[in-house]
Amino acid sequence: MNDLLLWRLLDSPDEQPERLAELLEEASVGSIQDRFPYLGRLSGVLESNNPELRALGVRFFGGAQGYLAYRKIVSALDDEDPEVRRSAVAALWTTVSRHDHQRWLHALFHRRRDVRTAALEKGTVPGTGPMHLYLAADPELGRRALDRLRSIDLNDRHVAVVLDLVETARLSAGEARHLLSAIRASRWEELIASLTGMETSFRHTLVRVLRLFLVGEASVLDEDSREDCREFFRQLARVALSKEDGISSALGRVVETAV
Repeated sequence: MNDLLLWRLLDSPDEQPERLAELLEEASVGSIQDRFPYLGRLSGVLESNNPELRALGVRFFGGAQGYLAYRKIVSALDDEDPEVRRSAVAALWTTVSRHDHQRWLHALFHRRRDVRTAALEKGTVPGTGPMHLYLAADPELGRRALDRLRSIDLNDRHVAVVLDLVETARLSAGEARHLLSAIRASRWEELIASLTGMETSFRHTLVRVLRLFLVGEASVLDEDSREDCREFFRQLARVALSKEDGISSALGRVVETAV
């Protein structure tokens, strides 16, 4: 690669745009260490009227860390050109796949549908998988998000969200049972252990969970899995019923009906 020519053309991107595009594309396949000296000189490219140059410029930041890199990538997610936006998603993916995983949410929950779509198509960044649950309420992409969730482990913190999705008709009862039944036994046991000290509002959520699992119809679970789930919720019910209040009474009525 002609390093000196690339260095010079970055100062005047419109002088030889086709040649600059070739050099940027060639350099972008190298390591971030090799690209690092040029990162501070890409402002002209990112502000160019040429969308091809802007796309190549933002892709150049893939794998880079720090405020400057993230500011450039995230800003490009809102570029007027769709190819630039796709390049920004790709650059962000390259970076957050290695570190700063939570920054993937910039793309996953972006206001533009095509950016959210591109983020879903990229896959799951470590530590952000359960966040797809919140996209289930997206009227356009909810189904794709749910398909992604089927291979992701949720935990007890997501119970209320799943129930709200059911009650707002974004999720069927069968789908909700499928998602909640995947929560590991150890997480339910932690919930059981801490339930006695929980507020009434959370225990009210448990009434809804019990009703969904123990009374709901058309479960997608096989009989063995369903019985495992029932046992965990029986335990939850026993602990919840140890308190004398309206919520305990509601739990009691659900359990008496279904168990």
